[in-house]
Amino acid sequence: KLTREEWEKAVDQLERFRAGYETHGLLAIPINSQGFVAADQVRSLITDGIPEVPSPVFDGTHIYLVKNGGLLTCIDLVKGERVYRTRTRGKGTHYASPLIADGKLYTFAGNGQISVIELGTSHRILAQNEMEDGVYATPAIVDGIIYVRTHSALHAFQESKD
Repeated sequence: KLTREEWEKAVDQLERFRAGYETHGLLAIPINSQGFVAADQVRSLITDGIPEVPSPVFDGTHIYLVKNGGLLTCIDLVKGERVYRTRTRGKGTHYASPLIADGKLYTFAGNGQISVIELGTSHRILAQNEMEDGVYATPAIVDGIIYVRTHSALHAFQESKD
C-alpha cells in the first residue's frame, strides 16, 4: 500500500525522467550527408508505430514498417506523411523485416504467417500463407526464389514455370 505522498513522489520522479528523454521515431537524413548532420537537415517522419526489430523497407516512394501484432504503416517519403496504418493479419511477434519483390510487399509473422500486400496506397492483402513453424529470420530472395527459414527448416519457393 502506498501513501499519497509516496505516490506523488514516484510520479514526480517519473515526470522528471521523461522531461529529459528525447522522442524517438523514424528519421529522414539526406543521403549525401557527411559527418555531423545539422538538426534542420533531419526530418522526423513519424514517432509512433515504430517496429522494435524489423527494418523499414522503401519502394522508391513509400516506406513500409511492420511491428508486433502485424501493424503495418506506410509513409510517403516526400510528403513525410502517413498514408495508412493497417493490420497484415499476421499475429504475434514480427522480428523478420518486410521485403519487396515482384512489385509486392511481404511481411512475416513469428507464428509463420506470411502476408503478401499490394504496394502503394491500396494496402490490399493479395495472399496469406501459413508456414508450419515460426519465422523470425528475414527471408532472402535470389534469382526469383524466396528462401524462408523457420524454426525447424529452410524452405525455397519459386513461381511455377508452366
